[in-house]
Amino acid sequence: MIKPAASPLAALLAQLALLALLVSPCSLGCGGPLRRTLALDPSLEGARGRLQVEPIEGETRLLTLVIEGLPPPRLEGGYVAWLLDADGETARRASLRYAPADRAARAHLIADPGAFTLLITAEPRPGTERAEGAILARHPLAPTNP
Repeated sequence: MIKPAASPLAALLAQLALLALLVSPCSLGCGGPLRRTLALDPSLEGARGRLQVEPIEGETRLLTLVIEGLPPPRLEGGYVAWLLDADGETARRASLRYAPADRAARAHLIADPGAFTLLITAEPRPGTERAEGAILARHPLAPTNP
């Protein structure tokens, strides 16, 4: 039970604090996006990777991936994002769009609520359905509802 405040100002502050708690994003169940730094292969000297994970429709997640400071893709297949499940199966999820002006690659992809590992590769051929290229990043993600 909330005790009456000692002064009108204290009462106002208590009401504002309660209101902030009731309408905060966490109280609405959204929690906001999860932001992580991607550990990139050491050969990508000077490159920086970021991953943002946001809940959408139920337990499905939207992953936003940005890698800055990348050289242009040397191979025809370009940079590709994959999801690796617990059974070792990979699924191609997105080709990263490379912007030469800022030397950055970006992608948005959808992920189910289960645990998986995000892989970023440099693929030798376009349209490949299996990860065959050099792994540039490997980032595990826990399930949304363990």
